[in-house]
Amino acid sequence: MSLKKIIKVDTIENLIKDKLSLDLILIIFPELKSIKTFSKLDFKNKDLLKKQDFIFLLSLAIIDDTDNTDYFLYRFNISKKDQKRIKIIDNFYKEKINSKTFTENNMNKVFYYFGKQASCDILNYRIIKLNKVDQTLIALSQQYENKDVPTMPVSAELLMGKYKIPEGKQLGEKLRIIEEQWVKNNFKISDQQIDSIINN
Repeated sequence: MSLKKIIKVDTIENLIKDKLSLDLILIIFPELKSIKTFSKLDFKNKDLLKKQDFIFLLSLAIIDDTDNTDYFLYRFNISKKDQKRIKIIDNFYKEKINSKTFTENNMNKVFYYFGKQASCDILNYRIIKLNKVDQTLIALSQQYENKDVPTMPVSAELLMGKYKIPEGKQLGEKLRIIEEQWVKNNFKISDQQIDSIINN
């Protein structure tokens, strides 16, 4: 039995209504521990789910607060790219999550370091798990869908040329601090801020 035939919104909905079939599927695929996430969706979240691909739907079915995801990925043959995608969601939700986690500032970090797909996956996962219409989360998700990951405007060459910082540990540390500040400031940083970081 192929997981791709099972992990579809309509198929899962029908399975959940038939306890015998659901029990059988969970015997064959015990890692689908969170499959009941699909059982109480309002129509807007159902529409959102229907736009998602197999890997995202699979994430919803296997991610919980245990090592279930790791065991699933060990047991089944999934591409490295898809494994990484699932693990980014899993690792994010293994941290302590609250409403303040989903600020634009925090999500910019995910967007920059892990990419557009990760940002949208993490936000859509939250929307589905909350099972209520959260316009802030929806707007954030749409925002990341419609923009490209920016390129850090400050390079090692710039710091070496303008500020005469030699190659080495100090250069790497200054670049790291500048990058963190740039991400924190919604991908903006002024010359004055760079000067301040360099001179501290």
